[in-house]
Amino acid sequence: MKFKSLPKDSSTIVDYVEYGSAGNDDEVKAVGAGIWTTGAFVPIIPAEGYSMELIGADNNLVTDWQDQAVPTPGA
Repeated sequence: MKFKSLPKDSSTIVDYVEYGSAGNDDEVKAVGAGIWTTGAFVPIIPAEGYSMELIGADNNLVTDWQDQAVPTPGA
């Protein structure tokens, strides 16, 4: 089975998080949708076996993410 994805633009993007460094091609689309800030990024690059954990209420803010040493998938 083959799935067709929707085009990514400011009318279809719902959530967005950028990590490691700024400048992802989709950043412009997320900014256009009003859900991200130009140049913002979560400065976390999780080490092997780690994950990024959502700790805030709005996953579109840099401050809502942290590095997690003990991932809890689905929690």
